[in-house]
Amino acid sequence: LSLLSVVFLTFWAFIFKNDLEKRSDNLRLAIADTIKSRGEILDRNGEVINGNQGTPGDFTRTYNYPPLSTTAGYSTMIYGLAGIEAKMDGYLRGISNNSPFSLWWNNLLYNHPPAGANIKLTIDLPLQRTMDDILGEQNGSIIVINADSGEILSVVSHPYFDPSTLSENWEALVSDPDNPL
Repeated sequence: LSLLSVVFLTFWAFIFKNDLEKRSDNLRLAIADTIKSRGEILDRNGEVINGNQGTPGDFTRTYNYPPLSTTAGYSTMIYGLAGIEAKMDGYLRGISNNSPFSLWWNNLLYNHPPAGANIKLTIDLPLQRTMDDILGEQNGSIIVINADSGEILSVVSHPYFDPSTLSENWEALVSDPDNPL
């Protein structure tokens, strides 16, 4: 029985180590986000879409433009990651954009990676706001693309949700027939 336990634990500790560390429900990552600053998601003009507030040990994620939540996503301790927050998680956490030595050094000294990098999108928030106003309360979506460059300038999807209220509204969002999530 003990040999089987050693084999099983070795299997998980070495072979699936990276998979376990990267899981969105890994509380160690969520706790690390309260200690160090997660990178921000910015529009093309540098306006913060998803950012941080607080001080080390008390950082929380802010969602400055909730209508863009279906694209920008969310990062929460309870519900994990979604959208760009999930897709670019390695950069936002400071793991993918640092050298192996920098990661090792920060883990040695602080037991977590360095501060995360910002992600700059091609989305233009003034245009995004205009498109949101045009769609209004109707369900649907609008995508505006620069035909010359292929840049996505606006991604509107209604209904949407406010990621800062996920804890209070989770059950209603999950059961909503319009599927805002």
